[in-house]
Amino acid sequence: MAPTRTRISLTALMLAAALAACSDANDPGDRRVSTVEVTPDALLLEAIGATGQLTATAKDISGNRIPGHTPEWTNPNGSDPGVTVSETGLVTAVREGTELIVATIQGVSDTATVTVALPE
Repeated sequence: MAPTRTRISLTALMLAAALAACSDANDPGDRRVSTVEVTPDALLLEAIGATGQLTATAKDISGNRIPGHTPEWTNPNGSDPGVTVSETGLVTAVREGTELIVATIQGVSDTATVTVALPE
């Protein structure tokens, strides 16, 4: 009877070790960010003060979404911005023109083009 109990215990131990070695696909610490995707990639705002929401998604090398990452949003034209962007990706029109907004996660970036065009 002892060999069977030992065999079951050994099998249980091996199964536990195998499960512990597997990575959790939802754990952002397990996968490196390969790409960032900003959506929408183009945004049209038709009034000064109008707003639009951008989102950024981190993806691994296989293109799978990696949850749990917060992007850093920037406007490279910081000295005289035509639009501002908040830390949550909310874009606000300041003046007419077209600008790029950049989202960066772990050193990987993507952009969205934001155009402010007032209707005539």
